[in-house]
Formats: sequence, structure tokens, C-alpha cells
Amino acid sequence: MKVMTFNLKHKILEDIFGLWKKRYREIIKYLKKENPDILGVQELTRKGKHFLKKELKDYQIIGKRRHSIILTNEYNCLLIKNDYKIISHNTYSLSDKITHLGRKTKSDKFPRICVVAHIEKDNIKYMVVNTHLDNSDTKNKKRLLKIYNKIVEINKNDDEYLILLGDYNMTLDNKNLKEFSINYKDPFENNDTSSFTGYPNIKAIDHIFLDKRLNYKNEKIDINSNDQSYLSDHYPLSCIIERKK
Repeated sequence: MKVMTFNLKHKILEDIFGLWKKRYREIIKYLKKENPDILGVQELTRKGKHFLKKELKDYQIIGKRRHSIILTNEYNCLLIKNDYKIISHNTYSLSDKITHLGRKTKSDKFPRICVVAHIEKDNIKYMVVNTHLDNSDTKNKKRLLKIYNKIVEINKNDDEYLILLGDYNMTLDNKNLKEFSINYKDPFENNDTSSFTGYPNIKAIDHIFLDKRLNYKNEKIDINSNDQSYLSDHYPLSCIIERKK
């Protein structure tokens, strides 16, 4: 199974003037080439979501919008290949009321959400979570991680393998994220490559965290993703995961 996380860049002016479609066509080409089984995206716009549905027929696309004002709305959708059965899914608010989309903590710029999906293939079950945390102060990031972890804990089942994807807006140098990640395998723990094009000298702020019962290989922060045509201000992260034998 190949998993990927990719912040697609929300560009308001692109959306208004219709320029987003040119960039999304290149994103589609890239995704078809990389062919992930599971993809978590961040900063996906309404128009972008409709375009992905139209062009990526091999995927089921799930996840609700975060219910903020229209120009800053966002989907953190999961794209899951059609040969996986989606048992159930839900979109949660990273706030004091996790079932109320549109709410936010007082320090967040916008409401923040995560999408949880329970899926199955060949009688093997997975729980996949995708999120985009706020780029706010350290205290608020700690608060968001606590809420996020609560959502993971109340949803997980012992017979499922956990896969956590997203833009956490934190590197592993952040004490709180480091403590959170101890519970998982991190394919990029020892990788110093940045995942954000604007800050090449910091470690990745996008992450893939895996159940410790899983193995991984071919992990990649694709710094060459923009070579053919500009896709995003983030680089996609991907890896192949396998169950331990």
C-alpha cells in the first residue's frame, strides 16, 4: 500500500480568476504518475475537490469542509482507491466540541478539522486520519494536538492499523509533536529535508505517522515534484507500507 500526504496550496486569487485549474491539471498528472492507494490532502478548495472527483475516477473522495467563511474554506479530504471498502468516515472539529464543524480555538486563524476513515481490503482493516493544524503559537499547537489525539483515541480499534497523515505545521523539533510521535513509526524521523518550499532550511512540517505494527519502505519527500510544472508550496510525502510478517 502506498500512502501520501500533500498540501495542495489554497490560493484565493487563483480561485477567483480561474488560474487554479492549470495548476490542478499538473497535480492530476503527478498523482496519476505516483499512484498512491491512500492520499490525504490539505488546503483543498471546493472547486479543486470537484475537479479531483472528475479527473480521478479510481478514487473515493471523502471529507467535509471546515465551515469557515467562503474565501478561506478548506477540505482535508482523503482519497482512497476504489478497491478499498470504506466502512465509515467522519469529519471532526479540532475544538472544544469536536462534532461541531466551524468552531475553533481562540488562537486559531480558522476552524481546524480532521477526517477519520475506517477502511478495509483483503480482510485487513485500517484507520486513516488526515488533518491540517494551525500555524499558531506553541501553546495552541499543544492544545490542538491534545484534541487531535483525543479524536484518534476515541475512534481507533485494536483490529485496525493506524495511518496518520497531514500538515502539522510543526517539525519534530517541536517538543509536543515529538512526544505525540513516540507512539508511532515515523518514516521521516531522521530525514532533514524540508517539506515546505519557502523554508528549505527547516525539517518537514508535513508528516506520516504509522502504527508500530507496520513496516515501511521507499519513503520520499519529493523535492522534485515542481520540476515539470509548479504544483504547490509544499512537497508531497509518500511511502510504501506493509504489515509485519
